[in-house]
Amino acid sequence: MHGVELIAGLFLAVAAISAVAAVVRLPDYVVLVLAGLAIGFIPGLPEIRLEPDVVFLLFLPPLLYRAAFGFAAQDVRPHLRAIGFLAIGLVGATLGGIALIAHFVIGLSWPAAFVLGAAVAPTDPVAATSVIRRLGAPDRLATILEGESLVNDATALASLNIAIGALGAATFSLLEAGGELAWTAVVAVLIGGALGWLASEARKRSGQAQVEITAAIVATYGGFLAADLIGASGILASVVAGLVLGARAPELGTPETRLQADSFWRIVVFLVESALFLLVGLAFAEVVFELTDPALELIGQALLVAVAIGVIRLAWMFTAPRVGRYFDRRESGASPEPDAREKLVLGLAGMRGVVTVAAALSVPLTVDGQEFGERDLILFLAYTSVLLTLVVPALGLGTVLRRLGLGEDDETRERVAAARIELAEAAIERARQIESGEDVPDKVMARARESYEMRIARRREEAGGDADSEAESAEIYRDVRRRLLEAERERLIALRQERSLPGTALRELELDLDVEESRLR
Repeated sequence: MHGVELIAGLFLAVAAISAVAAVVRLPDYVVLVLAGLAIGFIPGLPEIRLEPDVVFLLFLPPLLYRAAFGFAAQDVRPHLRAIGFLAIGLVGATLGGIALIAHFVIGLSWPAAFVLGAAVAPTDPVAATSVIRRLGAPDRLATILEGESLVNDATALASLNIAIGALGAATFSLLEAGGELAWTAVVAVLIGGALGWLASEARKRSGQAQVEITAAIVATYGGFLAADLIGASGILASVVAGLVLGARAPELGTPETRLQADSFWRIVVFLVESALFLLVGLAFAEVVFELTDPALELIGQALLVAVAIGVIRLAWMFTAPRVGRYFDRRESGASPEPDAREKLVLGLAGMRGVVTVAAALSVPLTVDGQEFGERDLILFLAYTSVLLTLVVPALGLGTVLRRLGLGEDDETRERVAAARIELAEAAIERARQIESGEDVPDKVMARARESYEMRIARRREEAGGDADSEAESAEIYRDVRRRLLEAERERLIALRQERSLPGTALRELELDLDVEESRLR
C-alpha cells in the first residue's frame, strides 16, 4: 500500500473509530487496537508492514516529548524511590523472568529470550496514566506511573540494543554491556538537556507560536536523531528535552503562544497515538499469518507470557518495597510508600503499548547473514502481550479503583478549588490597592472586580461551601452571558450571509466569542 494512501486511510479510520469509542464509552486506544485487529483479518487487504525506524523516529519522539513536557517534575521527588524501583528494578526483573520462561518453557535460544524480555519490559507512556487520570485516581499514582513509563522506556530499549547485539555473538561480557548502558544514558541526557535548553531560550526570545512550536519539534526530533546517530538512547534524549522545556514553560512566550502550542501538540499526539494503536492491531494480524506452529500452542505461549508479565509486576509491587525499607534513608516528612490498595492498582496498570511494538519490530531479519527464524515468534508474543495487558486491564481498572475507594481524589480537587479562590482573592486585593492609590473611575474598578467575584462564588459552589446566594447569582450570571453570546453568534451568522465583512474579520470575531464562552465553563 502506498504511503499517502495508507496515511489517509489511517486518519479516516481513526476519526470513525474514535467516534465509535465515544459512543460506547471505552478508551480510544482499546477500540482502536481491537478495530485494527478485526480489520487486519479481512481477506484481500493489502499487506501492511511496520518498519522499526519509522515507528521509532516518526511516532515515538512526539509522544514521549509531550508526556515529558506535561510531567509535573516537582511532584517526583517524594516518589523517586518508587519510580526507581519500577523503572529500573522492575524492568530488570521482567526482562530476566520473561527470558527464563521463554528459554526453558517456550524453547527460544538465550539471546532471543533476552530480546523478548527486553521488548515486553517497558510500560506504555500513555495508556495507563490516561485511564488513571480519567477516573480521578490519586495524583500520586499517576505521577508514579508517568515517571516509571518515561524512564523505563530508555532502560528497556538500551537493554534491548545490548541483547540484539548479542545475537550471533561468540562471546558476551556483562561488564562491557553495563558500561555501554551507562554511556548511552549519560550521553542521551546531555544531548537532550542541551537541545531542550537551546529550544527554551529560542522560545523565550521569540514570542511567536510558530517559532516556539518549531523549536520544540527540533528539540525532540533533533535530540532523538543526534543521540541515535552516535549510538546513545534517542528515546531518553527526547524525554529529557521535554522535561527541560516543560520545567521552563511558565517563563516561555506569551499566554497566546502557549495556548496555540498546546493545541498543536494535542492534535499531533492524538493523531500519532491513534494511528499507532490502530497499526498495532493490523500488524498483529499480519504476524499471525506468518506463523506455522499449532494454534493452541501459540495461544498457550501468548497467555503464559502475558500472565507472567502481570504476576512479576504484582509480585514486585508487594516485595521490593519491603526489601527497600532496609536501605531507606529518606528524610522525615517524605512521601510514604503506596499502601496495599495503591500497590494493587499500580500492579494492574502495567500496560504495554507502542514502545513494545517498536522494540519487537527492531529485531533484525537476519543474523550473521542467515534468516533469524525466531523473529516471527518474538513479534507474535510481544504483540499478544500488548493486546492482553492493554485491553483487559483498561476495561476493568475503573471497577477496581471504585471497589478500592480510589475512584475520586477528593483531597486534590478540594485543594485545587481552594487555590483558585486564593488566586481570585489576590486579584481583588490588588484591585483594592489600585483603587485606593490611583485615580481610576469607580465604574472601571467595579467591572474589573466583577468577574473575580463571580469566579469566587462559582468555586465555593463547586467546593460545597456556604455561599448559596452568591452561587445562585453566579449561575444566573453565566446563564445570562450564554444567552447574550448566543445572540451575538446569531448576528455573526447573519453578517456572514450578508457578506458585509471580509472572511478574516469574521473569523476574528468568531474567535473572540469562542474565548468569551470558554471562560464561562
